[in-house]
Amino acid sequence: MNEAISRIDESLKKGGKISFSDVMTLIDRVEDLLLVEREHIVTVKPDSYERIIIVGDTHGDFESTKKIFEQYFDPKNDLLIFLGDYIDRGKYQVENILFIFLKKTQFPKNVLLLRGNHESILVNLRYGFFEAIQDRWPTVDFEAFVRFNEVFSLLPYISIIEDYGIFCVHGGIPSNICKVENMSFKFKDLIPSYKMAFELLWNDPRVSLSDDMPFFPSPRGEGIFLFGRKALEEFLELNNLNYVIRAHEPPAEKGFEFKFDFEVNTENRNLKGMEGRLLTVFTCRYYEISPTIAIVDTTEDSIKVVDLNAEDSS
Repeated sequence: MNEAISRIDESLKKGGKISFSDVMTLIDRVEDLLLVEREHIVTVKPDSYERIIIVGDTHGDFESTKKIFEQYFDPKNDLLIFLGDYIDRGKYQVENILFIFLKKTQFPKNVLLLRGNHESILVNLRYGFFEAIQDRWPTVDFEAFVRFNEVFSLLPYISIIEDYGIFCVHGGIPSNICKVENMSFKFKDLIPSYKMAFELLWNDPRVSLSDDMPFFPSPRGEGIFLFGRKALEEFLELNNLNYVIRAHEPPAEKGFEFKFDFEVNTENRNLKGMEGRLLTVFTCRYYEISPTIAIVDTTEDSIKVVDLNAEDSS
């Protein structure tokens, strides 16, 4: 197993071909790790780390992913949380997900992979991932495609960073507002088919919604909702949370956006630099915006957004 993973590591560094058998070995290893963790909601204790680095959609932006690991991530002191959408759209989506899987095997306790809406067999069949697999392993394309998606179905949906009360998710809060511990999920859900899971991956915030309309049907499609300030306020209050950090949509002109400035009444620690109750962070350079990451410094109780192009913080 270690030899196969080492060969993938070397091929990703040099741009060489990667064998189907080695990929299956890596996928089996990641699947084993996720089956042991077997969590849909991951709780993080921030004082266990000096920094928590949060990454939005990468969509095959292999360049940005490598830069995060090479220039920002310290596996001895940091936790790296990916918010999903590793594949589709981008030219190097196969390399991107293999590299992220590789790092998960190397640093299983310091790399946390959440599920995005593109980690669904119905979505990535249509938006490029299946074709990318066909290009690389044409004789076993369907087998490889299914195995990747079986692993995607094991990824957790939510991470909660305790003490700061940060709810990390790919999309947004569900229209059926409830306590996080009461959320139910189906294990190994390839689609996913559960309404709660589906909305966590697909819903989006909108500041334009009035307080008497906390949710509104989304133009993205059936079963997807936009949520406003009132909905977010109710969700945070019910769950004793302070913030939501999510991905899912590229903010106009730049790779991040703060929304919803209102007070909360909790005993959680406030984060200096958090300019709203919700932060969208997007980490893919293919949308004509800068790829960004959010870094929570637990030694200073602060957060900053870093532009991976400019290497400058907001």
